[in-house]
Amino acid sequence: MGRKFLMAFVFLAVFAAIHLLGDLIPARTPLFGVSESVWEHLKMGWWSYGIAYGIFWAARRKGSLSGLFSGTLFCLGAIFILYYTALNLGVVPGRLPLAVDIVIVSLITFVSGLIGIEAGELAESSPQRRGFLVASGLLWLLLFILFVVYTYIEPPLPLFREPALQ
Repeated sequence: MGRKFLMAFVFLAVFAAIHLLGDLIPARTPLFGVSESVWEHLKMGWWSYGIAYGIFWAARRKGSLSGLFSGTLFCLGAIFILYYTALNLGVVPGRLPLAVDIVIVSLITFVSGLIGIEAGELAESSPQRRGFLVASGLLWLLLFILFVVYTYIEPPLPLFREPALQ
């Protein structure tokens, strides 16, 4: 269990680094967020989970594509669901003191990482189903392509807009 918490913490640290470096680097790149939109946070989560998974794979020489794909997809789903659940409960960024905002979004990111890690380990320990691996791999690849393309060409959808704080 300690390794899972460590990996979730590494995920959170990589996410924070990517988020902060995006503010410091003026050029648009597929790695860094270019706004505070939900889409950009999902993109940063995609990269952060992949980097954290790669670090732990290199350290343990244990992992699989199925674990990477499943973990990433569940982590992104958790970020989306937990963030919007927090919003619906009245936790609106910008309305609370900055320290509280940071704690809440860090907790959401950390828990999302844990969910992704659990999903990835479940996929690695389950009998490999070729169809599941192909489907999750195609979705993972599609997200990669969309995160790159939509960095430069943003569709006019609410998911790509900065949140309006009232």
